[in-house]
Amino acid sequence: MTELRNGDYIKRLVDYIEKNLSKRYTIDQLKILLIQQGYSRAAVEKAVNIVQARMPKPQPVAKERPKIEFTEVQEKKPGFFARLFGLGKKKKLGEEAKIDPETGKLMQ
Repeated sequence: MTELRNGDYIKRLVDYIEKNLSKRYTIDQLKILLIQQGYSRAAVEKAVNIVQARMPKPQPVAKERPKIEFTEVQEKKPGFFARLFGLGKKKKLGEEAKIDPETGKLMQ
């Protein structure tokens, strides 16, 4: 029987972890699986540390400032009931609404 040197043992674990990370397994899943298969916790941790050191660090993304755009304010059109009852007519600035006291309707 051929005895493995400690470096070869860790190298095989590192290769296994890297291969399975590319298959979208998480490091935690692989750690649990390897420990359940009988690998020592220390060897698994050492292999994981090597793999994490080899992985590229994510670069911080610069956030762009939101652009503020000004648009023209559109005049709101009168609603259905305002048009139906004749309330949608525009009034001049400073003009008050006149209501007929007998009927309670808006006077033109």
